[in-house]
Amino acid sequence: SRGAGSMFRVVPWRHGQRVIVAARPIVACERVFKIPIRPEHVSAEATMHTIQLDAQRHLLPGPALPGSELLHHSCEPEGDLVFSAAGIVFQARRDIAEGAILSFDYTTTEWALSSPFDCACGTPQCIGRIGGVKFFTVAQQQALTH
Repeated sequence: SRGAGSMFRVVPWRHGQRVIVAARPIVACERVFKIPIRPEHVSAEATMHTIQLDAQRHLLPGPALPGSELLHHSCEPEGDLVFSAAGIVFQARRDIAEGAILSFDYTTTEWALSSPFDCACGTPQCIGRIGGVKFFTVAQQQALTH
């Protein structure tokens, strides 16, 4: 299935999971899609598919933009989530080929993940266990702000 004006496609992946991939080539810095923030899609509870907005609120991205809840994690992702009052924009960090899995670094939005996991991104920057910024060393936390 296609989403966000045909900017991404939902495709089967390993172990019965699904991911979203670029439906066409994307250029660096392009704003690929926007997940609107609506009160009915905000929850006090974190789940494995929510995006943390602040200390008390988490966005359920799927109902706001179907398929967006399948954004994958990578320690060296294809894009970043850019927050505003109206929504969250997925912006490309670099050129992205058609068919590439769209990902962002979960540690850029989550203090403590509801479902921590061992990362398998395989990138040179892989940090291993993904649990959230709460579990970073002081040096790792300081690196986020520089």
